[in-house]
Amino acid sequence: MKKGVPRMKTGTGVAEARAAGSRQLPSRSSRVLPTAITLITVALTMGMTGSPEAMGGETAEQTSVRQGRSEAEMERLWDSVIHDKVQDHGLEFPAVEGGADTDDPGTWRPPSPGIASHTVLSHLSILTRPVSSALKLLSVMTSAGLDDYVVVGPLPQGSLPPLSEEEGMDLDRWEEELDEITDTKSTPGNIRLLIDGEEFFPRLEEAIAAAGESVDLQIYIYDNDDYALQFSDLIRERSKDLDVRIIFDGLGSILARGVYPKSIPDDHRPPASMSDYLREGSNVRVRRLANPWFTFNHTKSIIVDSGIAFLGGMNIGREYRYDWHDLMFEVHGPVIGPLGMDFESTWAYSGLLGDLSFLLRRSYRARVLPGERYYPVRILRTTSRRAEIYLAQIAAVQRARKFIYIENPYISDDRFLSELIRARRRGVDVRVVIPFRANWPVMQRSNLLAANTMLENGIKVYLYPRMSHLKAAVYDGWVCLGLANLDKGSLRFNREINMATSDPEVTAEVMERIFDKDFEESTLMTDPRDTRLIDLINELLADLL
Repeated sequence: MKKGVPRMKTGTGVAEARAAGSRQLPSRSSRVLPTAITLITVALTMGMTGSPEAMGGETAEQTSVRQGRSEAEMERLWDSVIHDKVQDHGLEFPAVEGGADTDDPGTWRPPSPGIASHTVLSHLSILTRPVSSALKLLSVMTSAGLDDYVVVGPLPQGSLPPLSEEEGMDLDRWEEELDEITDTKSTPGNIRLLIDGEEFFPRLEEAIAAAGESVDLQIYIYDNDDYALQFSDLIRERSKDLDVRIIFDGLGSILARGVYPKSIPDDHRPPASMSDYLREGSNVRVRRLANPWFTFNHTKSIIVDSGIAFLGGMNIGREYRYDWHDLMFEVHGPVIGPLGMDFESTWAYSGLLGDLSFLLRRSYRARVLPGERYYPVRILRTTSRRAEIYLAQIAAVQRARKFIYIENPYISDDRFLSELIRARRRGVDVRVVIPFRANWPVMQRSNLLAANTMLENGIKVYLYPRMSHLKAAVYDGWVCLGLANLDKGSLRFNREINMATSDPEVTAEVMERIFDKDFEESTLMTDPRDTRLIDLINELLADLL
């Protein structure tokens, strides 16, 4: 469903809505195109999972030569095959400008090294992960199709009401409702905010340097830039004394390595394979996750000695360390237990036995640090079977009476946007912070249409002056933080973890250190932004991501 334009009168046509430069709520038939695109993508992907020879791949002689090659060498072999096939059809891999930072966005280079081989191997991995792969496919197809036909209903019309003077929702009752809505329970723990790379990475390095037993790192993007190598050198050295395990998302990391920040040193030479680099001369154990059906594991979770955890939006790379506005938080207490089990499950699943080894995963027990204040913290997830983050936040928007403050880099979920509009029409103070320029051009243009729609409906939209990758929300005092974007992938089928709490001290810190500060540093939108015809295509693509 497209975003609503409630200021239009009933009966306003599609052409008029598009001319207004806003998102709209389309009819069921208008979902056929994106649904068809998704299904065609799946079909083409399945067609790529045949034998290497059917793809113009390795011969028997090449296969024998391949044995014993490094991961990087195997990737180069596969990609040379794919690259040759593309050139046979008269196509090229052009360089396209675009990128990561608002003022100096960097240069996008097609991440062809590794992407073809990884795509093929990801879908061959279905053979050892039939159950989990089937669930992911079902989730993707449902999200692309029937899930989007949910009727939102007409949006309120007329003049905007004044802001409500009611008290916020009853948070004790809200937490009880969340138990039922999400089928989750709160666990004792505490949260310490670490805002931007200058706070997070020195603290992470300090924790790793002081570790005595283990470091378990599950990350979406493990880049190959200069900071990633510096961090890797620390990890490799510590692996001589610690048990160090690293999991990273294969396709996410490959795609990210096609974007080079302008701030990177001119003499930087990235290694061909970060997996090989991490293993070389160390005891680091590394597993790269497959991406069947182009689904991602978006998790960024690091656990040190089973007693300190870090969770949030930052990956391992230069832009997170130096350039972007982002959030991680340090977690202590029993709530680390479920995070540890999540790591163990992912580690087992990514092993050679796939779904079978998942059944043999080891148990996990958090180490509770003495002398600390603990309060209820709720873990919310997105998986192929559960949409807890989505359900919780939709319900929070619907129940909010006083205010809703949100900061997120990508807002493309139609249902969520329509509920924000309804909340403002109830008199709720709704404010949203988005980056002035997002790092992905498709999402940037989609954000623009969403911003126009929110502005037209009385929602205050703040444009943060540089790339903000921070994901935070406060609903009448209930805080939800983590890694999930407000897009289809994060809310429906990619793996995500958020944390939520109603603790007043956490709420006060989030309000003061994130929202008060970012409202002040951002520019408040007062007029709709100009749009182009191509934005309609970007909007369709954003709804698939």
